[in-house]
Amino acid sequence: MASYMFQKTITSICTCGLQKLLPDLFFCRHCITLRCDFCVSHEIDTTYCPHCFENLSSTEAKHKKNRCATCLECPRCFNTLTTRLYSRTLEPKKPPQKMYYLLCLFCNWRSHEPNIPDQPTSSGNWPVNKNPNDGRILDLINYYKSVSLKEVFDKQKRNTKHYGRNYMHFLEKFGLNAMMARKKVGFPNFHTDGTGFSTSEISPAEAIENVPELSANTFEDIIDLKQISTLEQRFATPELQAENTDDLFPIRKHLRVKHSLRCRVCEHNVVKPEYNAVKFKIKHLAYYYVPEIKIIKCEPLKAGKWSSLILKLCNPAQASTAVCFEKLDLNAINIIREPRQLEGEDLIATPKQLPDPIPIVLELQGDIRVPEGEIKIAARDDTAEYDDTNEVNTDNDDPKYVYWRKGNKVALKFEVKPYENVKINENVQLGFIMHFMYSDTMIHVINPKQPQTVLVPIKIVLNLPNSF
Repeated sequence: MASYMFQKTITSICTCGLQKLLPDLFFCRHCITLRCDFCVSHEIDTTYCPHCFENLSSTEAKHKKNRCATCLECPRCFNTLTTRLYSRTLEPKKPPQKMYYLLCLFCNWRSHEPNIPDQPTSSGNWPVNKNPNDGRILDLINYYKSVSLKEVFDKQKRNTKHYGRNYMHFLEKFGLNAMMARKKVGFPNFHTDGTGFSTSEISPAEAIENVPELSANTFEDIIDLKQISTLEQRFATPELQAENTDDLFPIRKHLRVKHSLRCRVCEHNVVKPEYNAVKFKIKHLAYYYVPEIKIIKCEPLKAGKWSSLILKLCNPAQASTAVCFEKLDLNAINIIREPRQLEGEDLIATPKQLPDPIPIVLELQGDIRVPEGEIKIAARDDTAEYDDTNEVNTDNDDPKYVYWRKGNKVALKFEVKPYENVKINENVQLGFIMHFMYSDTMIHVINPKQPQTVLVPIKIVLNLPNSF
């Protein structure tokens, strides 16, 4: 199903100029236009663990290195580990003691393989194999921090202007209050010449000339691939990279973030998740508003000849809509209608944060005939799939353009003609503009008349397979 939904046979052009699939686009109900990841700003709401759903602040997540303190992953198949209980008797006169160990329910990995001792509690502090080079890495981080601070101080010193004997300037620029406070406590003052930023000395890395040679049995011994860790297992712990599977230690669960998406033009939320749930407060995806287009039937394409193409349109909205089509003009394709406006309403927010639009470069390899006039599509009804009474055509459709109709789905007839210079086994790229009727139900400040219907243009690009 995923490969079926994400085939790039039919793509839509966003207002910024990028070609995206319909499930990858958003629909801003205030600007009444399409948005993609390039047109929205990402804001992190909270950090959480995907297994225990514990919410953490950004400071706490950074302190824990973006890993959960309680949940562990299997180092072999990367599934969540569970704890198992067993009882053991150390002395015959004492009651049995309860002990816990880690077990993977998918690959049957146990914590006994890397010789991890069992814990007396289920939420015990399971030992994690630490990086032997932690001290060296910490020294390097502190060294480069001191170097960056010294560079910033030197840059500020070069850009300092002489304002004369202004007491307030020196007080704010050089922090005289802090210097006096340090002197009162007994700490040494900061040096204004930059010598106070002393960089810590670290020992440079030394190259080893005498590399131990490989044993003679390295290329002769039979290798058991089941005992050797894979690249995925090694990359999961890049600081250790154990070679044998018996040396693999449990991995702390990676934290994930819930982020909301905000339109850069009107600054309204497009996607807003719940704080303590997996649901969404706001979820304005283009898949829920824009009619979906699918290819049902396409005759074999022949250069210079018209072929029949049947496209199915499905209305995902709860309100009926109407669509009309026009050919795609390459000369006016880069005219970005940003943003959409209702009748009698002025633009309140100026698009200051919207990046420059990407120029759309398309090379059409054929001509297309689109249906004429306005074609209505009924609203989505979940019970219509089990009712056959709605198959009667009541819209007086023109059989020249309408192939069939059922519920909120309608099949339309198109005609395509590839150019003579199209190469063999090369996809034929065609394009048209679909205008669909959107019923605006948002409460606007300037224009209180609700609801209104707006024609929203969507640029569609078809990549038809060519086998002639």
